[in-house]
Amino acid sequence: MHAGLQRCILVLTLVMAFFPVVSAQVTLPDGFHRTLVADRLDPTAMTQAPDGRLFLTMKHGKVLIVRDDQLLPDPFVTVQVDNNNERGLGGIALHPQFEQTHWVYLFYTVPGANINRLSRFTANGDVAIPGSEEILFETDELRAAIHNGGAMQFGADGKLYLSTGEGSEPRNAESLSSVLGKILRLNDDGTIPEDNPFYDELSGKHRAIWAYGLRNAYSMGYDPVTDRLYANDVGGGDWEEINLIERGAFYGWDRLEGVSNGHNLPANYRDPVYAYDHSEGCAIVGATVYRPETLAFPAQYHGKYFYADYCAGAIRVLDLNTYQPQETFMTGGQRIVAMLTSHDGGLYYLERRGISDGSPQDNTGTDEGMLWKVTYGGSGAPQIAIHPEPRLVPVGEPAAFYVEASGSAPLTYQWYRDGQPVAGALEQSFAIPATSLSDSGSVMQCLVTNAQGQVWSDSALLSVTNNHRPEIQFVSPDPEFIYRAGDTIAFAAVVQDPEEGVLPADQISWWVQFHHNTHTHPVAGEQPGPPQGTFVVPRIGEIDTDVWYRVYVRARDKQGLTHTAFAEVFPQMTSYIVDSEPAGLEMLVDGKVRRTPFEVFSVAGIQRTVVAPVNQVMGDRIYFFDGWQQGVEDPALVFHAPEAAETFVAQYRSRPLGTGTGLSATYFPDVTFSHPDSTHRIDTTIDFNFFFDAPFAGLPEDMFSIRWRGFLLPYETGNHTFTGIVNDGLRMWIDGEQVFELWEPTATARLVGGTTWLEGGRLYPVTIEYYEYTWGANVQLWWSGDTFEQEIVPRSQLFPADYVGTRDELAVAINPNPVAAQRLDVTVTTLIADEMTYRIFQPGGQRVLEGAQQLVIGNNQLQIPIGGLPPGIYLFEASFNARDVRVVRRFVVGL
Repeated sequence: MHAGLQRCILVLTLVMAFFPVVSAQVTLPDGFHRTLVADRLDPTAMTQAPDGRLFLTMKHGKVLIVRDDQLLPDPFVTVQVDNNNERGLGGIALHPQFEQTHWVYLFYTVPGANINRLSRFTANGDVAIPGSEEILFETDELRAAIHNGGAMQFGADGKLYLSTGEGSEPRNAESLSSVLGKILRLNDDGTIPEDNPFYDELSGKHRAIWAYGLRNAYSMGYDPVTDRLYANDVGGGDWEEINLIERGAFYGWDRLEGVSNGHNLPANYRDPVYAYDHSEGCAIVGATVYRPETLAFPAQYHGKYFYADYCAGAIRVLDLNTYQPQETFMTGGQRIVAMLTSHDGGLYYLERRGISDGSPQDNTGTDEGMLWKVTYGGSGAPQIAIHPEPRLVPVGEPAAFYVEASGSAPLTYQWYRDGQPVAGALEQSFAIPATSLSDSGSVMQCLVTNAQGQVWSDSALLSVTNNHRPEIQFVSPDPEFIYRAGDTIAFAAVVQDPEEGVLPADQISWWVQFHHNTHTHPVAGEQPGPPQGTFVVPRIGEIDTDVWYRVYVRARDKQGLTHTAFAEVFPQMTSYIVDSEPAGLEMLVDGKVRRTPFEVFSVAGIQRTVVAPVNQVMGDRIYFFDGWQQGVEDPALVFHAPEAAETFVAQYRSRPLGTGTGLSATYFPDVTFSHPDSTHRIDTTIDFNFFFDAPFAGLPEDMFSIRWRGFLLPYETGNHTFTGIVNDGLRMWIDGEQVFELWEPTATARLVGGTTWLEGGRLYPVTIEYYEYTWGANVQLWWSGDTFEQEIVPRSQLFPADYVGTRDELAVAINPNPVAAQRLDVTVTTLIADEMTYRIFQPGGQRVLEGAQQLVIGNNQLQIPIGGLPPGIYLFEASFNARDVRVVRRFVVGL
């Protein structure tokens, strides 16, 4: 199937529910085994109580408990949730003093309210006290049913950290006016800590923001030894991320995903500590740091970060010292969504598995999820993970059986039928291609063997019947129908059974899936009733073009035979062009960097976002955004992909960059700026993290200071704000006026100066002083202006203290003087590109020579022929078009 098809394709297929799910062979390192703990789940997350019980959240609203690796029959609590698409019950945490407080925290989507809610329940043994729910926090309104987040973790500070997705509205992630796309930090009663980073500048629920710029951090991992919190952010088009969560940090979405590469990003931006592209998977989910009470795994796994990918079915290991991948721990999983390290040293993980490409209900609802436990025994003898199941099939259809085992490779398989080995049945699965009534009553069993031992599977009974499966025929959607975002799609099917006739509604169910490339997203979960209905294609959602919808119908007769069929509907495709004036600039298209002009292919009607950077550098010029040709002044252009071709043009003005080389720096081996053994050099920028090392040999690791001096050149005239990031002391002066000062030992702090009015193209003297007291050293200088976003003050706009330019950055010099040759050597220094016109006069005012010269930024060496001028005193007058400035210099010829 390919979503590029421009018409609806109607497909009827027999989904053989009797045929077993055959997954890829699960691989684990030697000595590790996995055991099925519970099945028939609709899982999303889990946590473990101090007594070892597991609390499992089901997407449909139930919380189940596993005690001693046995699933208890009754739920802990059932919460009413909006279970549409990716909504539902998505997160759980227990209070750090759970044995005293008995508090259980749940994060779920409120029915009919378009919000996610954090609530606290009180446990009484294995059930919640009825009526104990306390509503602690509710998110801003959701505009889409996907990207909800929901991971929760208590830190060593006793605060609850909660992830929220951006709700498929990318701009929410960076906006501090929304709690979506964030990591929130709350007290255990839902109130907001006053030491949160934005508490003083925000109000209401937005004060809870701890970190931001995340797309959908569906899972988090916590290291209790280092007290470090990691968020796994599910990527969009290219990259999956593991982010170390820091106070007040920005993680890039929707400006970029993955590691930054020349992007213009604010001072508090943080790269992911590790990212992988979509050749390795499509959605990073599940995370745990292996630090159990009892260390049962080999030493190489201690303190390591285990994470999974939903599409790849793999569990991988990350070294938290180097942030480099250590190994692929497991392959062959199916739709892993959560992991945790158990107190006894095992590794639990949850799968939302199902038939073929995920369960028929996929994420909206499934009853085929599984809970597994991985243990280390040091022995590679085989163990059965999945036993073959009984089969009921109509006569003539195939019947297949499947076993899954772990142990040291190679594993060999031998199937037995009624106690006798079946010739050639040497794989994980065994099938009878076409059954007959004589096959009914046969018993299947498998023997798994390796060099360390052997193990028998459970027996499975085959039943064959003369009964026939129900028949399903779709009557809508029309085969020629193609959808656009915003459309309503109607469907209907006729269901009959050869033996029973028209089946009643209680023997029929239907559901809808949204397919994206090789994986699926939910639309409507399995629902009983007549096979007809409608659903609306959202305008906000997946922007890829390899997408389509499937409508499923399932029927079951009274003997238990089922038939599942589906119809597929594909989208109308369109494209649009994004350009800029001038061409060649970078734009952010739904979080991806593209250089203009470029064409974007899209599903018609889906919401798209193109962001024009407020400023960007190309070549030796900086460009400032002036607006869109369509009349929109906001750099973010939000629109629905047009059905007809259209071009969107971002308009920019430009200024030349400076030619600076950096500031003059003096390093002192003390904190008084007076030690005679100082070191001088040019620092291109102030952007240093010395960690616990000295800046260079000969300087101490602690108790040193740095003074930077030189000149600063603004891009344009306007207000400027300077920000310092420092550990320990930092202060700054511009043109003799102090901008900011923090002059005492401190942990890393952020200093923001007041508004400073600076004139473009003019050099301003600047002095910056820094000292390191002890325990970590870092210092950065950032700036922002009315027309450009926050950035490290770049080298191009910084000039050393001995720079030859003048304060207003225009210098004209004649050298040599007197003039000995037949030419005039003139040096003109300027920090803006300009045109100079010149005239040469005799002292009496008679003009003898004139001309013009284009000037570039920096030093311009001009040679003006003057052969034929008689000896005497002359005046050289230069006028500059961009400045309305006139400069006069006297020179002598032949005297």
